[in-house]
Amino acid sequence: TSVTQIGVADGSRFRADTGFSNDLTVTLDKPLSTDEVVYVRYSNDTFATASSVAASCSGTSCTATIPAQPEGTTTRYYALTTTQAAVSNGTYAASPGLATLRSDNSTGSGYRYTTSSTPLPVALGAFEVAVRDHNTAQLTWVSLTEADLARYEIEWSTDAQHWMLLDAVAATGNTVKATPYTYQDRRALAGLQYYRLRMVDYDGSYSYSDTRSVVIGGVSQIRVYPNPVTGTFYLDHTLSPGKPLTVVLYTATGQQVWVRGDAQAYDVSELPAGVYHVVVVQGSLRYSHRLVVR
Repeated sequence: TSVTQIGVADGSRFRADTGFSNDLTVTLDKPLSTDEVVYVRYSNDTFATASSVAASCSGTSCTATIPAQPEGTTTRYYALTTTQAAVSNGTYAASPGLATLRSDNSTGSGYRYTTSSTPLPVALGAFEVAVRDHNTAQLTWVSLTEADLARYEIEWSTDAQHWMLLDAVAATGNTVKATPYTYQDRRALAGLQYYRLRMVDYDGSYSYSDTRSVVIGGVSQIRVYPNPVTGTFYLDHTLSPGKPLTVVLYTATGQQVWVRGDAQAYDVSELPAGVYHVVVVQGSLRYSHRLVVR
């Protein structure tokens, strides 16, 4: 059994608008028995006192609404299954054989929110980048809420430092429902690419998403081995011998680790285990290989 808060993001971005109620959905593992009911209990003082609202259920899907709360109030809540008799006597206790759901009623960021009169322009859920058709980068993301949001700008980089605007996707604007978006970059170059979203409000204010990276395939002119590596890796290439060559190592999140010349052998024994990207640059050409350090 699970509880989902519609239109509210996680952690510090967890908030609802002043003057608006907050809708919840409760998804059950199986339909309720004849005398079983679902309630949502909520509190503004860490359950020193609490109020309850009944959920309306159809099959395994139930909905409940927490009333509007004062500005600055942090509301904690949990859902429970019980019987109407237990509700009537104020115990909210489950009868024998009925499982009671008490989803983290005190500290979990997934079960609390803070009411604010200045909601965030957007609460972003999942944001992913994947390779499609060998040379296309597909971006997918989900907004949990939008408030006066004008557009999503797609930014692209080869080094996670210098960014270029690729395109813009119009936002829904104002919604408290999860909204999916998709964008395909069919002009992606071979090698390591970085993408991020610049989320622009109607008044011009903006915020950035986290950065995502992807490696686009192509005919490789470099070979990195051994891979995985525990100490030293070697680089073979068929690039122009008379032109300067630079080797840059990045973390999986796009942070630069070091910059080297064409040394053939490279020591990574002091690096933490994980996934890295070896980027070889010669003039305007750029090649990337994924490297696993153990």
